[in-house]
Amino acid sequence: PRVRVSSLEAGAVTPELLRVFADHPNMMPHLHIPLQSGSARVLAQIRRPVPPAAVLRAAEAWYAAQARGTITTDVIVGLPGETAEDVDATVHALERMQAAKTHVFVFSERPGTFAANLRAATVSAIELQRRKRLMLAEAERIAARCRARFLGTRAAALIEHARGGA
Repeated sequence: PRVRVSSLEAGAVTPELLRVFADHPNMMPHLHIPLQSGSARVLAQIRRPVPPAAVLRAAEAWYAAQARGTITTDVIVGLPGETAEDVDATVHALERMQAAKTHVFVFSERPGTFAANLRAATVSAIELQRRKRLMLAEAERIAARCRARFLGTRAAALIEHARGGA
């Protein structure tokens, strides 16, 4: 059978992990590595431990070891203090990651988190939705380019559940 690894932080993409994938052909060539934001400033401000540069290094190492590998990721728009330049940095990071799928979330305060206590400028509801639409469109454009790498090829698949009762 096939084995798929779930979400990993960038630091877990080590030579040892890459060797496991190389040595075990039943491993699905896919990783989910959360980006959250392409802005190191925003991530530092909300005390997220993994900067975008680390995520991009992990992605580069993954693709160097897995020519047919894919990556999925998560991004959050509207983080406290996020500017238009930070949104651009996130799009640029997604471009470099070549994510096959990006889950786009809108920031919402979670009680007890550091980000909920920040007094940084917040983004209006209208701007949040604009940024979400922009990020979804960019993510789909990048994903389409990722999928195009596989046109005309064959690959093993892992079906986790069927739709429609099939």
